[in-house]
Amino acid sequence: SWPAGLVLGSAMGWVLDDRVGMHWKFQLALFLLPTIVYGLMFFGQKFPKSEASESGLSLGEMLREVGIFGGAVACFFLALFFAGVLGPIFPDAQTGNYVGYAIGGVLLIAVGILTNFSLGSWLIFVLFITHALVGAVELGTDGWIQNITGNILSSEQGKWLFVYTSTIMFLLRFCADFIEKKLGLSP
Repeated sequence: SWPAGLVLGSAMGWVLDDRVGMHWKFQLALFLLPTIVYGLMFFGQKFPKSEASESGLSLGEMLREVGIFGGAVACFFLALFFAGVLGPIFPDAQTGNYVGYAIGGVLLIAVGILTNFSLGSWLIFVLFITHALVGAVELGTDGWIQNITGNILSSEQGKWLFVYTSTIMFLLRFCADFIEKKLGLSP
């Protein structure tokens, strides 16, 4: 599970950085080892086709479930992205915003044409919004947690805190069945 990877990765990073003194670029390159192994394992493998491709559906027919509502969420975030990227290019930042939103609008029209202006599933729309909110909460927390821990903990203590909290997360996920069924603790 990924919390175990967090524990092992952060413990490895702590040892390689503070104890061995390995340069951060070499530490970052260590992720290439499992990537190469997985890449070699995938050679010669056949992947199953999706139900949609087996049924012979076109891209527009597949996107009908997403529809205009889901496309509006995706195009809104793409518009924000392009507005942020293009803002510094133009002498007036407002022009970059207009261009970014125009790109988002054109993409939304393209989604509408592609899906025959299907509204899409309300559930997918709600899931898109919820996923965006969860992502904002996680990224927001990542942004300020280092400022908090950096002010009260040394670098080594911060790494130990990360290993500790990741270990707790791993143990709780690993033992969730036991906690719920045997101890009777359920949300």
